Amino acid sequence: MIRVLAALLSGCLVLPGLAQARVPVSVRVSPAAVRAAAPMPPALVRPGIPFASSLPPAAVLTPLPPVSAAEVASAVGALGFVAQAAPGVPAAPAAEAKAELDRSWEGSIRRIVVFDPETSRETRLDLVRQAGWTVIRDLWLVNAVAVSAPARSAAELGVDLMASPEVARVEEDARVDWVPEKPQPERARRGLLGWWWQTVPWGVKRLHAPEAWPVTRGAGIKVAVVDTGVARHRDLKLAGGASFVAGEEWWQDGRDHGTHVAGIIAAQDNDQDVVGGAPDVELYSVKVLDKDGKGTFESVIAGLQWCVERGMHLANFSITHPTGNDVLAAAVKAAAAAGLVMVAAAGNTARAVQFPAAYPEVIAVAAATSWNSAADFSSFGPEIDIIAPGVGIPSTVAGGGTGKKQGTSMASPHVTGLAALALAAARGLLRGYAAVRRALQAAATKLPDTPDTWQGAGMPDARKLVGFEIAVLDLSDNVSSKQTNPR
Repeated sequence: MIRVLAALLSGCLVLPGLAQARVPVSVRVSPAAVRAAAPMPPALVRPGIPFASSLPPAAVLTPLPPVSAAEVASAVGALGFVAQAAPGVPAAPAAEAKAELDRSWEGSIRRIVVFDPETSRETRLDLVRQAGWTVIRDLWLVNAVAVSAPARSAAELGVDLMASPEVARVEEDARVDWVPEKPQPERARRGLLGWWWQTVPWGVKRLHAPEAWPVTRGAGIKVAVVDTGVARHRDLKLAGGASFVAGEEWWQDGRDHGTHVAGIIAAQDNDQDVVGGAPDVELYSVKVLDKDGKGTFESVIAGLQWCVERGMHLANFSITHPTGNDVLAAAVKAAAAAGLVMVAAAGNTARAVQFPAAYPEVIAVAAATSWNSAADFSSFGPEIDIIAPGVGIPSTVAGGGTGKKQGTSMASPHVTGLAALALAAARGLLRGYAAVRRALQAAATKLPDTPDTWQGAGMPDARKLVGFEIAVLDLSDNVSSKQTNPR
């Protein structure tokens, strides 16, 4: 293990099968491993922050003997290291699971630096620049700054930044996949000519949205689709939007995901294609993910900031992350405190509810089939608030026409549409995520033979949400608020 530790700290590994090539790596360690391997002042040791090796220059320059894959795996597991191979260099099989391919020796490292609440914006920006980092974006919603630096210099810069008393913590900001929806062939798709008539999708019918339209169609409610963007489509009327994906200033959809989500919420009632649950809402495209469905915590939080700043009433998140992080949790909490109601897909893992849906301030939606049962792929747990149609859902697609998809990504916008109808009908009676959640749950009916952890309060009924019943609902005591892990 000593040989592996020396190799890791020197920034080089010699792995079998690579012709004795020296493989540059970037290293992250736990605080305990840092203190044991390369003592540093305790105040500078923070989780997840790269550090500069304190080994003497001779140790760095001395050629190291080959290290077996087994030794690497053992040392990495014991010390909490994550080794990252340089571009073009094959990763050792045993270390493959721990390799972070989105970052490399030649690339850049991204971080979110969180400051004490009393630190001003000017001070935040000055401190990160003085420490040598490049500012990506000011995340004022959480008193943070998203930054980047070349991987070669990030270790030293990270130590300098953490020495500042104004810095509360630093979070990693890797580019990850947020859209792992369960795919389905788009066999109902039509080309630019579209259908010659309009259909009401089965999910919209199942929730009885058309029967609520004589009362309201959602006019006056601002709804943001925080996703991969929304494509131009004759059945979608966008009021505006923004992109927070680097290099993409327009909010068009490169993955054909956000467009499908948008149609479920607000496809127009115009005698063609499909119609959404709340066709008269003001629809906004907030692009936070690229064409591969990937994005960073910074881009998602920036989208949340935009929603708060522009006075959105509702934001739909048909995106998921397995763990979330403290900065996203703080952003969600701050957005909810500002009055934004967030609805999110529970996930398609058939395991624990994903984030942001698992946060207490977010309405978590599971997916149901057309035969009145929970979908087998739907994530489940005590965080589930409601269930909605999520299998074989036709909606708008990029390029025109319609197509079918399935997943909790499709279930969530059904509930967002109903929440828009409820807000429009209530005319101020419903304010905030807690009241909207309780109204949806009070208007729901349980699916038969389905555990609560799979369906929450059940399937909501739009007729109850917009009818006279809303005026007499006891919104303070219908359903207890969910309690989740703060992450």
